Amino acid sequence: MLRFILVFLLFLILIIFQTTFLVYFPIFGMVPNLIFAFVMLFAFFEAAPDTNSFWYAAMGGVFLDLFSSNFLGFWTLILLFIVFLIKFFVKSYVRPPIFQG
Repeated sequence: MLRFILVFLLFLILIIFQTTFLVYFPIFGMVPNLIFAFVMLFAFFEAAPDTNSFWYAAMGGVFLDLFSSNFLGFWTLILLFIVFLIKFFVKSYVRPPIFQG
C-alpha cells in the first residue's frame, strides 16, 4: 500500500513538472512524457508474475488523461496496452538468470 502511495506522489510530481516547466523547454519541438517513460520502466524491470505495473499504468494514464486534450481514457488504454506488450515480450523472450543467489 505504501508503494502505491509513493508511486501516486511520484506521478503527481512528474505530471506537475511536465505540464508547468517542461513545456517551456521542448526537445526537438516536443515535450517529453515523463509518466510514459516511468510506466515503461516499471513494466520492464518488474518481475514477470507481478502485476503492479498494470495498476501503475492505469494511475499514470488517469493523470495524463486529466491533463490532456484527448478523450478520457485515451492515455490509460495506451499505457495499459504498452505494459501488456512489454510483459508479453519479457515473459516470452527474456530468460531469467540461472543462478538467483
